[in-house]
Amino acid sequence: MMKNQTTYNRTARYLHWGMALCYTVMFATEIAWNMNDSLKFLMNPHRAIGILLLILTLFRVIWAITHAKQPPAKSLTAKLGHRVLYVLMLAVPIVGVVRQAGFAQGNQPLIDLGIA
Repeated sequence: MMKNQTTYNRTARYLHWGMALCYTVMFATEIAWNMNDSLKFLMNPHRAIGILLLILTLFRVIWAITHAKQPPAKSLTAKLGHRVLYVLMLAVPIVGVVRQAGFAQGNQPLIDLGIA
């Protein structure tokens, strides 16, 4: 967002809403297959969307750094909240990839979530 603009540009909006849609699908597939074992086929789309989210998050971080012309958040709470969200957007998919890599090598997960 430029200093004289009151809205985010198109790329920022597409990233925001695209990622929101991906996270909604991620949560829905996780809940669905935990409620009904016959829906375990949703794991593959869940993984694919997770990888897409990781790529979008990396792009979003780069975009935020290179387009940092927006006015900074005024409160310390808002600044910390944004930073925590960016860390979580990176950490959650990375943990999923690492967990899947462990399964691929035949290792047992640290916590058995019953989805292997």
